[in-house]
Amino acid sequence: FFISACFVYRLIKKRNANNPRYWFLFALLILIGIGSILWHSLRHPLALLLDAGPVYTFFFLFLYFLLEQLSRSKKRAIVILVTFFAIQVLASIFFPTFLNGTIRHVINGVFSLGIIIWFYKRYGTFDKDLLTAFLLYVIAIILRSTDNSVCPIFPAGTHFLWHILNASASYFAIRALVKINFSKQPSYNDKG
Repeated sequence: FFISACFVYRLIKKRNANNPRYWFLFALLILIGIGSILWHSLRHPLALLLDAGPVYTFFFLFLYFLLEQLSRSKKRAIVILVTFFAIQVLASIFFPTFLNGTIRHVINGVFSLGIIIWFYKRYGTFDKDLLTAFLLYVIAIILRSTDNSVCPIFPAGTHFLWHILNASASYFAIRALVKINFSKQPSYNDKG
């Protein structure tokens, strides 16, 4: 996540994208890296909070920023995000062990696919960075859900790849958001 944060920093500087939103997402990437190190080193409940808190904050803020851009409405973005959160909570309660505890991530993937389709309908094109973020995240979900079964064969497991791919997906997601918000390209103008 630290490497992704470095790339986000360079992106913000290069595009002169000094919106506080991008700086906050950048800071969250650093906090995710710190939290992850703490959790995987200490395995303490406070470390888990420092690991998961920034992850969820990053994900929900990124989604809000993207939904606000796509819907052109703060209110609509909040309604969609609250509905999404409710689905996440209910799924976590009713299916906590689904695919090695990845039900939340599967829902994130399905929701992200819906956003990609919405993006296409709004702009008439697919964003390469958004697609890349989505594909990296889907592969990361697969690796995370198979980690326990892979460990007996490959002791290092696949969890470290989950982190690497998620960090990379986070960079591409922020890059897509910056591009959408600052693009001068006609391909990102509304259709019609």
